[in-house]
Amino acid sequence: SACVCDSGYYHTTPGQPGCTACRPGTYAAAGSTAYTNHTLADCVSCSRGKYSAQEAANDATTCQNCVAGKFSDTLGANSSAACTSCNPGKYSAHAAANASATCVACPRGSYTQTAGMTGCVECSRGKYGSDATGATNGTQHCLPCSILEYQPNTGKTACKACPSNTQTLDTQAMQLEECLCNQGYTGPDGGNCTQCAQDKYKGALGSEPCSSCPEHANSHPGAIEVVDCICKLGYGRDAAEQDCTECLKGTF
Repeated sequence: SACVCDSGYYHTTPGQPGCTACRPGTYAAAGSTAYTNHTLADCVSCSRGKYSAQEAANDATTCQNCVAGKFSDTLGANSSAACTSCNPGKYSAHAAANASATCVACPRGSYTQTAGMTGCVECSRGKYGSDATGATNGTQHCLPCSILEYQPNTGKTACKACPSNTQTLDTQAMQLEECLCNQGYTGPDGGNCTQCAQDKYKGALGSEPCSSCPEHANSHPGAIEVVDCICKLGYGRDAAEQDCTECLKGTF
């Protein structure tokens, strides 16, 4: 009977003795052709997005996928080195990707600083992503919310505005409750703030109540310091923290 090459091998010279292994990156499956005429053309290349380092491979399953975050547009690749990493600023979540177009730019609010990523890193709470897509630098792309804003979620492209007459103690606030009533206003943290009434004042941020002016002193609504409490006519004081006392007879 005629000699036939094993699967994974082909005849160097058709019809003559001698079998050569299919090179890495290809395979020859059993029954693909009559082995007495098995030729180099019967060594099938691994498809794009795959590779095989195995010589004399005899099945398509020997072709391994490029891992997610990489791609290969090479037909018959013989090494994982043929799998190219997506550039920083891009990602690919799919294995066996076969073109650079499978690497997708990170959307606003996220970034990747390293190559070969399977997903993007979202901007943290208290920050927002600037206008660019495909960002490669988290420090430059993810900017802190101002003292008039907050952001409780990750991966956002804008901050939420604090309620009227509130602000935060610092930038990068993450919760509504960090929006505190301004000086001259009082109310719950993150809630509705009302202006201090006439003859009252409040100098700190927060929910503490407005303080009353010293006796015999008046202030305008929304006063922020005790010095805003002015002694009534006929009264005076030497320093802001002192009480107003009645002027001596013959003085004013």
